[in-house]
Amino acid sequence: MKILLRRVAGFAMLPGLSMLASLVLLPLIAHFDGAAGWTGMALGQSVGALVSLVGGLAWPTVGAQRIVEAEDADTRRRIFAVSLMSRGPLIALLATVALPAVWWLAAPTQRLSTACFLTATSLNGLTASWYYAGTGSPRHLVVNEGITRFAGYALAIPAVIISNSTLSYAALNLVFVIVAIGLNYRTIFGSRGMPHVGWAQVREVYQVHFLGSLARLAGSAHSYLPTSLLSATAPSVVPLFTAIDNVYKSGCNAVDFLPSALIEWMQTAETNAHRRKVVAITVCMVIASLVFFGWQLIGPALMRFLYQGVVTFGPVEILAIGASVALALLVDALELLDLVPRHGENLVFTTELVVSLAGIIAVVPMALVFGGIGAFATYAIASGVKLSIFAGQRFLESRR
Repeated sequence: MKILLRRVAGFAMLPGLSMLASLVLLPLIAHFDGAAGWTGMALGQSVGALVSLVGGLAWPTVGAQRIVEAEDADTRRRIFAVSLMSRGPLIALLATVALPAVWWLAAPTQRLSTACFLTATSLNGLTASWYYAGTGSPRHLVVNEGITRFAGYALAIPAVIISNSTLSYAALNLVFVIVAIGLNYRTIFGSRGMPHVGWAQVREVYQVHFLGSLARLAGSAHSYLPTSLLSATAPSVVPLFTAIDNVYKSGCNAVDFLPSALIEWMQTAETNAHRRKVVAITVCMVIASLVFFGWQLIGPALMRFLYQGVVTFGPVEILAIGASVALALLVDALELLDLVPRHGENLVFTTELVVSLAGIIAVVPMALVFGGIGAFATYAIASGVKLSIFAGQRFLESRR
């Protein structure tokens, strides 16, 4: 149990730092740049996350499982090398295409910072977190990505105060993301460098990951395109939507490490493997419940603190944020801890594709009828549908 707790704590450091930074930096951005500041940040990060998720192909879903199943360290390094060569060019292409769009949508005073947020968030698609999850090595994730992010956040706070601008945070964020990528490369490949990867291997990845890439494209579009869609079709709801959306994504980042942290521990049991799976999923269910009910207690005060009264929040918004984060965690738990280890990723990808496309179609109409909270509600509805499908499939299979 101590080993499990240390592992979870290690993987929790990075999202924990990210959430802590948001608690400090969002009020500063709201104070110095107002709604244009956090809307520009949300725009850059949302489109950048779309690039990151699409460019990351299906590696975040299936990568850790492939690392767990690898026979030796050389095989694990080759898998990661192939992932870099398949992800890197695609991320570069998508970010180049996306940059003019966010530049045009951002407020004139926020264009440069929005571009920096876009680039930094896009490069997150080159993360090694799933590799470390598969090897059960949170220490490397903490050192390479956690400490560098902490340094970036620690410098960003005084930089924003001194410069009175969001741009300093955006630029530092970009620099330290690049540093983290370099440290991961050094840790995984060492002085020997990355193994050679041929075009045939990269092409095979694109073929094998095709359905997963489509699903992640649809899922990431539903998660990160609404800000851009609403900016063009219903700009009056954007401040409320982006405020809720920022907190929701920070909450998801704070807890979505959990299923990944449990993968290697669950699958390396010599005996009682099923019991470990039950324990892992139960832990996720308990955390999801604590997140939902805890947020109902602290959410109202925290939202007032974060946005300095610029945006008004009611009980419906608080309820929606808590439910959406909890449901997203449960969906990830069933995907990574149950379906993917049983090679059920096709069900995961097909469900994600269909549900996310429906969510994208519903975003603008929901916003026009119900405002910002209507657009945001599509997240919770989509997660609820996916959870029902996954749980239903598991129940039917257990009855056979």
